Amino acid sequence: MNHKSDAQIKDELILCQHCLRTANNGIKCKGICVADSDY
Repeated sequence: MNHKSDAQIKDELILCQHCLRTANNGIKCKGICVADSDY
């Protein structure tokens, strides 16, 4: 597993507020984000 410090995690830009994914954490977007966004 890849263990990161809290500081590293906080420095990552959260790309999606629903699934909390970042460019580096490997989480897949759930697809509900666009419907709930303010676009």
